[in-house]
Amino acid sequence: MKNKLFGFLMLVIVVLGCAEKGGTSDKEAVNLDEFRSYHLDINQPKERFSNLVESVEIVKLEETDNSLLSDVSNLKKTDDYLVFLSGGGANAYVFDLAGNLVNKVNRKGNGPEEYTGIDDMWLVGDTLSIYSKIDTKVNRYTIDGSFIDSKKLPYQVGHVLGHVLGYENGYAMDMNYELIDDSARFRYAFLDENLKVDATYLPYKTSPSFTIYKNFQTVSPYNNGVLFFRMLSDTIYFLKDQEFEPIAHLDFGKEWFWRGKGEVSAKYIEELQNHDGIWDAIMYMGEKYIYVMGLGSFGSTTSSPFFLINRATDETHNLDFRKQGDTKFSIKAEGWDKEKMIFSIQSTQIASFLSELEDSQIKFREGTTLEEIESSENPVLMWVKFKEGY
Repeated sequence: MKNKLFGFLMLVIVVLGCAEKGGTSDKEAVNLDEFRSYHLDINQPKERFSNLVESVEIVKLEETDNSLLSDVSNLKKTDDYLVFLSGGGANAYVFDLAGNLVNKVNRKGNGPEEYTGIDDMWLVGDTLSIYSKIDTKVNRYTIDGSFIDSKKLPYQVGHVLGHVLGYENGYAMDMNYELIDDSARFRYAFLDENLKVDATYLPYKTSPSFTIYKNFQTVSPYNNGVLFFRMLSDTIYFLKDQEFEPIAHLDFGKEWFWRGKGEVSAKYIEELQNHDGIWDAIMYMGEKYIYVMGLGSFGSTTSSPFFLINRATDETHNLDFRKQGDTKFSIKAEGWDKEKMIFSIQSTQIASFLSELEDSQIKFREGTTLEEIESSENPVLMWVKFKEGY
């Protein structure tokens, strides 16, 4: 009898165990790339950023006469390199993954092998591509700065991304109200290898009478496709295998200035200056999370909110970057590296931030020490993994 009872109990345990595993599999099987709308409440109680951190890996950025960095922006990571801008200048800095300087690329000028400025860039292997909006061209260089070639684009678009799956020799473009063939109005377009328009998406009716430009990459690679997130929009679009669909809606509710207003128009500018809410957003979409920074309107008394969205559960976290007081950590999102997010922080603040974590949560990448960081004025990079369930 005891043996039968024991066997029955073991059977129940096995069945329950399988059910639990099945539940996990079902959750993992959820398609996170299906369209979802996420409610973002700027009045939601804030959570300390450090409380959401499971682990952090610290990487210094080597300081030399050629790498005196004020900040990090437009960061791109490959299997071998990090490339980014600093100080809003025309220098593209290339580092290895241990934080050692590889090269500073500066080909600013008016010559055929040079560029006026850097609006977008991407790195494929050892080839660095730089898009200059003023020049309307894409120049390619080796990482040591040697010129490879240049392509003059037919349109002065807002942002460009090259080497897109299916368009390896063409370009995905945020048109930013630039007309196609002097008349066609589309938000996004693709150029083929011959620089001819191959596909267009999201038509619109009218163009604003003023120039707008988002100093943020609005065209980005994701999951073997492309994400589009234009200026003054709360909707992220995803293009993959020729299918163009909305993938996420950032619902700021009544705080969103453009709610119900339709096309962007100059008549809203004065109203925008007096609006106490959100007029634009910056986002980084990863495999599990979306990181969002809401931009407060010109007349807003509310500081820009930061949100972390769990794509599997739709749960949102209103992030608090304050130190032990009213001052804030200068922690800036730079993008995702698989399940971890890369942030930059000033070297003078790193020790204070790490003091909010346990020693077991902190790792220094080989070649990086806290002493070296604190002796440098260069910013620091952090690979952050968030706690499961957040």
